[in-house]
Amino acid sequence: MLSRNKRDKKEQGMNGSYLDEVTQRLLEVADVAYTAGCGLNTSNPWGAVTTYPSSWLQVYVKEGYQSIDPVLEFMSKGSGAINWRDLQGSTASLAVMDRAKEFGLEYGTVYSNTLQGLKCSVSVCHKKQELDAGEIAVLREYTTVYGTMKLRAGTPPRDEQCLRYLDLQAGGASPVEVQSILGVSGRSVAELKKDAILSMDARSLPQAISTAMNANLI
Repeated sequence: MLSRNKRDKKEQGMNGSYLDEVTQRLLEVADVAYTAGCGLNTSNPWGAVTTYPSSWLQVYVKEGYQSIDPVLEFMSKGSGAINWRDLQGSTASLAVMDRAKEFGLEYGTVYSNTLQGLKCSVSVCHKKQELDAGEIAVLREYTTVYGTMKLRAGTPPRDEQCLRYLDLQAGGASPVEVQSILGVSGRSVAELKKDAILSMDARSLPQAISTAMNANLI
């Protein structure tokens, strides 16, 4: 049903090496530094990772910039991509960006994604003044895969069964074939459909399949 290449990518997605692959592509874009996190629109975010210089992080925390940082604001509430220079905010918040330049953090882009109603976002600092469409696509893919692999405990999982279900549906499998291959009842298939759609933050099965395929999860 899947080509060998897609099947290999799917298997990589299951064991985490696909996240490593996507992270390597991200590092090519974020050739200065990057920071990412999940659940940034909640009171309990998780999965935070950063390669920003420690000298900047120390100043950032000491000065309390997290409460006025326009980058963090967009990561928590924004949607899609925005260049650092186009961020909106108060004079004080935008001053954070000027201070960051003192630490070699001059050009950057933020991408904010929403998965299952929860934010997974990345902010990358790069040497170019502006990223192209292909590089923005890398940010989108990274946030999708990172959000998939770094789920918070207790969150409905984007587990292998959901991905297998979407893979089968993408290949045109009948309900009977799905039941047989996955070893579940008809009622369970219906519930699995709901879970699979929710797992891709989609409104319909075709959208869920498209999202999973675009992220190379199936």
